[in-house]
Amino acid sequence: MDEVMQAISIGFIVACFLLNTNRVLTSIEICKESLAILKQKAGIKGNKLAESLCKKVYLIMSNAYRAINDNTNAIKYAHESGEKFEECKLCFNLAGKYFCQCKYAEARELLKRALLISTEIGDKNSEACCYLNLGAVYGSVDEYDKAREHLEKSLAIRKEIGDRNGEASS
Repeated sequence: MDEVMQAISIGFIVACFLLNTNRVLTSIEICKESLAILKQKAGIKGNKLAESLCKKVYLIMSNAYRAINDNTNAIKYAHESGEKFEECKLCFNLAGKYFCQCKYAEARELLKRALLISTEIGDKNSEACCYLNLGAVYGSVDEYDKAREHLEKSLAIRKEIGDRNGEASS
């Protein structure tokens, strides 16, 4: 077991090095191999070190996929890592890209996911941003009552947290 954990630790360090030197695809491959070994040989459940390494490998994969603009996989691995704020941010950013491409249904779903996460982690600023952007999405598809509802929620949060600039946006 110690040999497996040592190999995974080295793999993690190498994956970080590769990611930081712009060899992203190789970093992803090392991470995938590390996860396969972890799941196959280390018995992750109940093993705190294995669980911790697994989460770190998922986070490296999320960062790697983000580096190559594969936001769907970036979100997937951020979720697996348990990094809620990172997952929320990635969902929000990808929703913005979909909105610009007039892919409103996709943007709405990602914003709802980001809203759920921001509420869960208590990030009022992100929550207000999600409501604001959901208002824009609903306005773009002529659902004005829903747009107004979301914009009013954004405004209420902005007032609550004392964000005067955010109030103006909402």
